[in-house]
Amino acid sequence: VYSTICWSNPCRNGGTCVPINNNLDYYCICPSNSLLTGKNCDQILSTTTPSTANNLCMMIPGLCENGGTCVSQSTTAFSCICPPQYTGSRCSTLITTTASCQLDASMCLNGGFCVLSGNAYQCACPVGFTGQYCQTSTLPISGCQSNPCKNGGTCHPFDSSNYICACPPSFTGRHCDTSIGIGSCDPTYCLNGGTCMVVANGARLTCNCPASYTGDRCQQLISNGCASQPCFNGGTCTQGPFTYDCKCVRPYTGKRCESVSSMNSPCDSNPCHNSGECSVIGSSYRCRCLPGYTGTVCETNIRPATCNLNCSPGYCFSNPGTNPPYACFCPSGTIQMKSC
Repeated sequence: VYSTICWSNPCRNGGTCVPINNNLDYYCICPSNSLLTGKNCDQILSTTTPSTANNLCMMIPGLCENGGTCVSQSTTAFSCICPPQYTGSRCSTLITTTASCQLDASMCLNGGFCVLSGNAYQCACPVGFTGQYCQTSTLPISGCQSNPCKNGGTCHPFDSSNYICACPPSFTGRHCDTSIGIGSCDPTYCLNGGTCMVVANGARLTCNCPASYTGDRCQQLISNGCASQPCFNGGTCTQGPFTYDCKCVRPYTGKRCESVSSMNSPCDSNPCHNSGECSVIGSSYRCRCLPGYTGTVCETNIRPATCNLNCSPGYCFSNPGTNPPYACFCPSGTIQMKSC
């Protein structure tokens, strides 16, 4: 017994109980080289045709949000293992950051996330790291440090030498090395003209959506903020990546050109396109562009035409030096390496 959540020993047929998500749920490690599966190791895995009938995570993609890992418990139940910056039963709640965190987002190491703690900040560390800045590894060499989980599985240590692999929906087994694959793309999976792709070594489906749609299956229409004519006092509206931008004429300023400026600042007219941030430099200005945009006023879109990440409702941008060489920029203003 590793924790109170496991006191009743719910795992059957020799399975080992492991607490997850801060002791709010448990995961059963079924005996290796067996065909046992299910929440409590009480089901026998078919060795013939792969099926989604008993795997809720495969039947309904996207149950866990913001990069959470879905663990199917039955045909009607599932749990989510969340990244450190998200919480909630479906990983839908973003942990609030402080201004200090936003000024130096790199202060937390090894995938840690800076979060509010009273009037100060602290680093929320991923499994396997600890310390003020997540600088100290707690992973044993014989455990997660050897990267034992295959096919996109996530390793979770639970004592000095043991671990479990949280597998993508189409893989199972001690090391996520047994395929219960999703097969090829169904032509009806992506909606509204989206293009279906099998990614992550067959672990999941994703959709490349037309410019006016977003969502896991391109089911959500992106509203055109300029259609409502939001810019006042002769301002010109352009559509940014997430919202509209108003370019104002002097002496007006503000998000919607609603205010009169007495400062005569070069940033008053909102010269930066695509939601770029304007800073006064002497008697001129400089635009700080969002990822995926460049140019003096962020007018040039350099986002890649194709990308195998699932960035909806954000967007994908080139990120050289990483594998794959892409990342997601999300509506919350954060950069994620796999999905929003």
